[in-house]
Amino acid sequence: MVDDDPTILELSAIFLERAGDIQVDGTESAADALKRLEGDGGPYHVIISDYAMPDMDGIAFLKAVRSRKLEIPFILFTGKSREEVVIEALNSGADYYLQKDGRPTVLFVELSHQIRQAAERYRSRREDLVKRDLALQLSGATSLSAALQRCVEAAIAVSETDCGTMYLLDRASGCFVLRHSEGLSPEYVAAISKRRRNPSTSLIARAEGPIYINYQEKDLPLQEAREREGLRAMAAVPIHHEGEVIGYFSVGSHTSDEIPSAGRSGLETIAAMTGNAIDRLRAQEELRRSEEQLRAIFEAAEVSFVITDGSDPDPTVLEFSPGAEMIFGYRRQEMVGKPVSRLHLPEDVALFSEVHRQMRAGGRGLSGFTTLVRKNGERFPAIFSTYPLFDESGQMRAALDVSVDITEQKRMEENLQKSEEYYRAIFENSGTAMAIVEEDGIVSKVNSESEVLFGRPPQEIEGKMRWDEFIAEEDREGLWELFRKGQRRLKIPTAQYEADLIDRWGGIKRGLFRASIIPRTRQYIVSVTNVTERRAAEMALKESEERLKMAIEGGNLGIWDWNLETGEEAFSDKWGDILGYSAEELKTHLGIWDRLVHPEDRARVKQSLMDHLEGLTPYCETEHRMRSKDGLWVWISGRGKVVSWDESGRPVRMTGVIQEMRPGEGRISGP
Repeated sequence: MVDDDPTILELSAIFLERAGDIQVDGTESAADALKRLEGDGGPYHVIISDYAMPDMDGIAFLKAVRSRKLEIPFILFTGKSREEVVIEALNSGADYYLQKDGRPTVLFVELSHQIRQAAERYRSRREDLVKRDLALQLSGATSLSAALQRCVEAAIAVSETDCGTMYLLDRASGCFVLRHSEGLSPEYVAAISKRRRNPSTSLIARAEGPIYINYQEKDLPLQEAREREGLRAMAAVPIHHEGEVIGYFSVGSHTSDEIPSAGRSGLETIAAMTGNAIDRLRAQEELRRSEEQLRAIFEAAEVSFVITDGSDPDPTVLEFSPGAEMIFGYRRQEMVGKPVSRLHLPEDVALFSEVHRQMRAGGRGLSGFTTLVRKNGERFPAIFSTYPLFDESGQMRAALDVSVDITEQKRMEENLQKSEEYYRAIFENSGTAMAIVEEDGIVSKVNSESEVLFGRPPQEIEGKMRWDEFIAEEDREGLWELFRKGQRRLKIPTAQYEADLIDRWGGIKRGLFRASIIPRTRQYIVSVTNVTERRAAEMALKESEERLKMAIEGGNLGIWDWNLETGEEAFSDKWGDILGYSAEELKTHLGIWDRLVHPEDRARVKQSLMDHLEGLTPYCETEHRMRSKDGLWVWISGRGKVVSWDESGRPVRMTGVIQEMRPGEGRISGP
């Protein structure tokens, strides 16, 4: 929890920790909070932050959190109630927004509810991601050990524990064999392995479902070993396949007294996924032993199959499939008996040699993404796998390298990703309300600016409302005609059209519509710009310009403009008329003002100017004499003001007016 008021932090901790299921870690600084969130977000499930804080406010803190790719739920808990704060917070990724005003008891009950709800959503989302990633990993796994490791890691993640093991039934011996352990001491692993090797003495092997052990349960086997290890809670989940227990995994916690109920269903799901993966991997191993099936695939598939002798460091090609000929461009007779390194990048030869060495040492296949080389030197992306081939005695006799050219797939993925990114970027960041409208007028998609304009969230609009429900009745027919023209002339974008808009509260705004048919569809892409303020500003500017023009003409005022950086001066025609100069004469005489001021008045005029430039007076106001073109001295009333400054605060532009104090009289001849 982040709040610059220590009293708020203390009160919040008292109220929120009262139920016992929430623990508050408070700080008065958003910068300190970011340090605590380094890495993957630390042990936190929810972030609560005030808005108005020195150095970094709550919105900036939220953006910093999201910029680090942290998806931890964020609750803005503040006294600020401006609508723009709420909108910016939600648009920046906040999950909830709660104001501090109100009775503390009710307020903290609501905050507690939001925390629990956000934490549960976060846990559920993380669990779904773990399951999804595990399913993807298992679907492409070729290494049983790697798959089992991923399963244990996933089980630990979904159950919010910190350690685990995986045992599989060895069909030859009939005993359970430890295949992977995580976060446990070797002594503890050895202690539990002694008991669980024999299915007849294994409680979990005889169990029909999972076993969950809480800290309070003391009279169980291996209790002493668990206490030495510091385990407070455990779960053991059997892995079934076709009604048989083929293994089990266990997870444990050194900090929690029980396995959270929310994670138990995830454990059981992972157990089912693990069983399927084990069966699939074993089936793949049996499939690789079948020479007949391998030969059929070898000859028919549009995939490169290359059999090598598995020698070290550069295996020799024994067979080169038709698919390999098609992909690499070599004929079979060009490759058989030659080193397989011809197909690899020079810089990758050592890497592939190490892959084959690991395969020989581990007796299992390896796979991954790589870059291979065709006969013509062209490089291409590929999925590469290598598998050991065994003889009847179980000895590795050769290796099967399988390569799939994914050039087109990569190109399509990149093009699709770019297209999707461009579309989303334009649609969401155009700065205008945008929508996709179906042929029947139903709005199927809107962007976030639409909610700002119409006051309705996307879920109220998409698939439920017609576009003309947002239009004033008197403008609907005109817009419908615009759409009908677009339907008849699909390749021609419709012209822009202005209409009155109606928001959810009945408010009227002026909108500028643009619409076009989306190619190869019957859908429209529609943009709506709120021009209400612009239209009002245009009218106000027009009226202001008319009033200014009338004032200048009626007051017989001459206007001047002075660029202090360049020394350039500009004068209106009326300014020249007062002193008898034409516009062309004024343009060719830079510094004319200074030369025309009466010598006796010049110091006073300059002092008034300096006082204003130094910020001592709001205006530069003077009454002084200026020489007219016919040589007479004219009494002038002048007033000017600085209207522009540079970044350091220095004046760069000044403008003002002059007026003859006694038009037609009072002109004085003199030197």
